Amino acid sequence: MSFATALNRLLVIRSQSIVPVRFTSLSASLRQRSSDEILLEKVNNKGVITLNRPKARNAINHDMVIRLHKQLKVWEDDPSVSMVIFKGAGEKMFCAGGDVRELSEHALRDHQDEASCNFLINEYNSQYTIATYRKPLIVLVNGYALGAGCAIAANAAFSVATENAVMSMPEAAIGFYPDNGGSHFLSHLPGALGMYLGLTCAQVIGEDTCKIGLTTHYTTAFNGEFNKLEEELLTLADPSTERVAGILSKYHKKCATDQPMSLQPHLSRLNRIFRLDSVEQIMQALREDNSDWAQEALSSISSKSPTLLKVIHRMLREASSLNFSQCIAMEFRIGRNILHNHDSDFSKGVKAVLVKKTAKAEWNPSNIEEVNAELVESHFLSSLNEFQPEVK
Repeated sequence: MSFATALNRLLVIRSQSIVPVRFTSLSASLRQRSSDEILLEKVNNKGVITLNRPKARNAINHDMVIRLHKQLKVWEDDPSVSMVIFKGAGEKMFCAGGDVRELSEHALRDHQDEASCNFLINEYNSQYTIATYRKPLIVLVNGYALGAGCAIAANAAFSVATENAVMSMPEAAIGFYPDNGGSHFLSHLPGALGMYLGLTCAQVIGEDTCKIGLTTHYTTAFNGEFNKLEEELLTLADPSTERVAGILSKYHKKCATDQPMSLQPHLSRLNRIFRLDSVEQIMQALREDNSDWAQEALSSISSKSPTLLKVIHRMLREASSLNFSQCIAMEFRIGRNILHNHDSDFSKGVKAVLVKKTAKAEWNPSNIEEVNAELVESHFLSSLNEFQPEVK
């Protein structure tokens, strides 16, 4: 992605209305734990955020979300901080996403629906702050970036991937949906790539993340180029948007290749199939396509929650004509309705995939034909507690 494209993405998102800032306070007993799990440092005149839960693959829990959002706002208003770098601790790991087990546990406890919804509110506000940040914010991805981790990189004005980057929005596998602004950036990827990624949960690897548009720049971890890039950013005297873009482009030009992305041979049929008007039509078209790619995509879709497949399909089609804040508001409606249903496919998916680790949830309904329009519509219903935009 060129500097002009990255800058345009930032300007378009900043021009949109801004979601409300609503913080949930941390208890004193949790502050030390969360301070260890997310490191917030000031190096020279730059803010450096490091997700530091390597044993949990740097998954972001609610306490971390609150601290992250608060610090981003402080640095944004601090004239002594000129830019922010966002990275993950550990070997080849940026962030495995939001802590969905914590989210599910909140939802399943009696009278804890609001706690789980507050998780979403704070998480979505953090993502919106990242997407609309008024200073250069660079996300460094040298490993797995899944779910919320993928969203952090995709929503930021600048994001750099290496050959070790693995990005995905895998929520459908646990009966959830691509959130944290996922409806916006997926629906704005070229062709039908966003629908394909949202329904199959396919992983995008290495330089492909930049060619597709999930990241803005590419470099390599080989010969220490990735570390050199970070060092050059940290020592940059006047990190204006243009100067930051110039450094990123220098490393990108040095390391990027002219090779087509791995999906290129399938792109024509992918765009044709995943633009179809229903999940049933998509699955039927994949069945009729004898290619290995189509059969692999069909197998992946068939393992996902039938209900959430239809919800995701509708969400991404609607999101293509919405701005960022409208997309997050829609995502919150879907999330709130899922979390209020203690027998949802989300609770089944978390138990099967993350707790029992069977990867075989008992979805209800169990097949796509049984998912009616009323069930899909129930995920999009408004409530008295809408996610209303506010002005900064």
